[in-house]
Amino acid sequence: MAVLSVFLLLAPMSSRVGPAAADEKAIRLLAPEALAASGLLKHILPRFSFKTGISVTIATVLDPFGDRSAPAPDEIWIVVRSGGAGALRPALRQFNVFTGIQDGETTEFAAVVLAESPRRQVTAFAEWLVSDVGRRTIAAFKADGTHPFEPAAERIEEEVAEVIPGDARRGEELSLTHCGRCHVINETNRMAGLGSTPSFAALRANAIWLERFQSFFARNPHPAFTQIEGITEPFDISRPPPIVPVEMTIEDLEAILAYVSRIKPADLGAPVRMQ
Repeated sequence: MAVLSVFLLLAPMSSRVGPAAADEKAIRLLAPEALAASGLLKHILPRFSFKTGISVTIATVLDPFGDRSAPAPDEIWIVVRSGGAGALRPALRQFNVFTGIQDGETTEFAAVVLAESPRRQVTAFAEWLVSDVGRRTIAAFKADGTHPFEPAAERIEEEVAEVIPGDARRGEELSLTHCGRCHVINETNRMAGLGSTPSFAALRANAIWLERFQSFFARNPHPAFTQIEGITEPFDISRPPPIVPVEMTIEDLEAILAYVSRIKPADLGAPVRMQ
């Protein structure tokens, strides 16, 4: 086990910036440069934001633990370390979250929180990381052809197919309007999709279809032209979207999920494998 310490610090943005940014559903994530550069955070944070409605901004630091100050009630650390518990301050508790490869060595990552419960929007991140959805998200992260991070949990169970509650009729309309430009949604636009783009029925046949639809806006090529209100960052003014933007709310996406959950998966023979 490598001797390594990496720390993440989450705190509500209202405690770090001025009143204009006082948003109870926004938190700021302080992360070491090496972990931020791994791509894991950019992979998991949009999914977390969608599931919880809590937006997260990232700031990189060399050593957020260096000032040796105790965490406030509204802060949480995620710690990657291989050493004794002596580095932890009183009134803290920790639990394993995932393992990762650093310089060829496997290192354990643990969430560290105050024994007394901090604010809900802060603890939500730690709770999501060890949830079934969070563990699947960590396990799905891929870099350079490998999966460098593994959730520290029992075996990840296959997601049970379910019908998602919501306005499926509106979801169908939104799917045809926003997604029908590239995807075949149903018989309505059967001849309108792009040949290189899978249909919704084919996507629905994937074992992890729900996670992929929930996070579609973070998957290429969608970030270049998709905006989810309160979730995605504004477009870079120097790089305008190449097509008419897809703009929707979380409620719109939930309606689409409700519709897709009712689609009969395409019979494609062997299980669909998405790259």
